[in-house]
Amino acid sequence: MMTVSLKEHIGSLSRMSAERERLATELNVATQIQVSMLPCIFPAFPDREEIDIFGATHPAREVGGDFYDFFLVDEKRLYIVIADVSGKGIPAALFMVVAKTLLKDNLSSGMPIEEAFSKVNRQLCENNEAGMFVTAFSGCLDLVTGEFRYVNAGHNPPLLLRADEKPSYIRAQSGFVLAGLPDTEYRAEKILLQDQDMVFAYTDGVTEAQDVNGVLFGEGRMEKFLEKAVGNAEEIVNSVSEEAGRFMRGAEQADDITMLALRFFSWGQKHVLKIKAEKEKLPVVKRFIDLQIAECLKQRDTASNETGISLKDNMRYWLQMAAEEIFINIASYAYKDLKAETQGSVEIWFRGKADRMKMTFIDKGIPYNPLEHPAPDISADTQDRTVGGLGIYIVRKSMDGAYYEYRNGKNVFTVWKYISS
Repeated sequence: MMTVSLKEHIGSLSRMSAERERLATELNVATQIQVSMLPCIFPAFPDREEIDIFGATHPAREVGGDFYDFFLVDEKRLYIVIADVSGKGIPAALFMVVAKTLLKDNLSSGMPIEEAFSKVNRQLCENNEAGMFVTAFSGCLDLVTGEFRYVNAGHNPPLLLRADEKPSYIRAQSGFVLAGLPDTEYRAEKILLQDQDMVFAYTDGVTEAQDVNGVLFGEGRMEKFLEKAVGNAEEIVNSVSEEAGRFMRGAEQADDITMLALRFFSWGQKHVLKIKAEKEKLPVVKRFIDLQIAECLKQRDTASNETGISLKDNMRYWLQMAAEEIFINIASYAYKDLKAETQGSVEIWFRGKADRMKMTFIDKGIPYNPLEHPAPDISADTQDRTVGGLGIYIVRKSMDGAYYEYRNGKNVFTVWKYISS
């Protein structure tokens, strides 16, 4: 009798062991499938000098609910996505596959990013008896202008890493999570990425990593580390991962950890002129601009066009005109109503290549967005026109793009122009 029971017990253990091996094999296959769905070949775009991008994910279990993605929809636009599915394990992994597929399909369709998020949200709400949801952040980078349009659906805001500045969050009027409420509408916002700016996106598994005492890694510790971190996108992601690992000191990983870093290169080396905001300094500004234009075009054919005007003269004319209008406006009004001890200066950045040039004007004067100034009615008689606004109107019409933001107590106004001939 004991012999029979022992044989049955051994048989049961054997079947349980075989079942565990089968499950382990299936989980291993599931892990491989999930990993293969994420971009994992780096450098991702070796022929695109504008992009340095790297992503990594470390599931808390064999499979997880975090994911990242990035893809070009045409020669000009790059999308990035980072998301975190509620829960862990196989259910989260399955929902992750659906969410990732829907996001990529809709974002690639050409519809505006906010409309794509609204559509994906409705699709995920259908037949969601399990009540799962997804936090997600996605941004579309214009590889020519540097404009970065983004939508946040309840996700941790990414960090913007700029040279000589502390990391800052890319804030948004965050929409509700995906798969939460079917009628949620999302809003896109935008910033302008400067040359070598980096967007660092992550899931809460990074900041909520705990040491053996239950202390969180936290946003402050991550920001402080990133303030001193150097390197390319891969090195930044790996260094944060290693720092979080050192902090945990052997504690069990409780949540999936995912990061995505994107650095943008576009306009070439930055040249800087810092000068007093005085009208009399205009000739110095014009010489500075002229020198940079010459440097950008020295490798390019500057033969005359149909009008007999050389490419160099054409660029000089338009950029000098824009620079003059912007500088004179700053000199005339930026510091007018401020205390005498306020530093009345302007910093001019010039970046350019043979086919594009960009100027940025920075001052510490009164906050003022010139792009919000109403356009003048140029059809009206001279005596009926409103005073002011014509200069900035001409700048906007002559340039291919303009962008303003008030950042760290400074007005930052950028204009750019492309060379079409």
